[in-house]
Amino acid sequence: MLTLLRKIRKSLIESGSVRRYILYAIGEIALVVIGILIALQINNWNAQQKLRVQEIKMLRSFQKSLKSDLVDLQNKLDASKQIKSSTLILLEHLEQDKPYHDSLAYHFGATTMNWFLFISEAPFETLKSKGLDLISNDSLQQQIVDFYSTSNYFLKLWSEVYRDIITDASKSIL
Repeated sequence: MLTLLRKIRKSLIESGSVRRYILYAIGEIALVVIGILIALQINNWNAQQKLRVQEIKMLRSFQKSLKSDLVDLQNKLDASKQIKSSTLILLEHLEQDKPYHDSLAYHFGATTMNWFLFISEAPFETLKSKGLDLISNDSLQQQIVDFYSTSNYFLKLWSEVYRDIITDASKSIL
């Protein structure tokens, strides 16, 4: 292609036709501009594809983290059921004024067990460092921000309230 264009240019210069040479030069410039525009478009498309791949990886990271958090919260919910059961056993024992039995030591220990609820913020921190606009869906992006900006605050608050209740109750019982 380049050799053909060189031959055409050479023949136009040798023939002395300025007008035809200028038209040829404009055509060549137009071809170069079109080639550059096509290359830029391909580059933009490739960049968008890379962003989509990063977005999918980020969303999978959120999914994995939230599943893990859900399992952790379920385990803590199960533990709280055991704590409730031990508390009911102790209350029944105290209300009926039964004598102390060795099995009560386990229940006293279980009722004072402290645990804290939390959501892993690692994926959210990664997203913030890469830029929130990595998530293309604006609604999903806002839901993620709302969830992570409030969830740990309330979980920490509820855990502290629970801890204070247990501490106060254990002081009066023990």
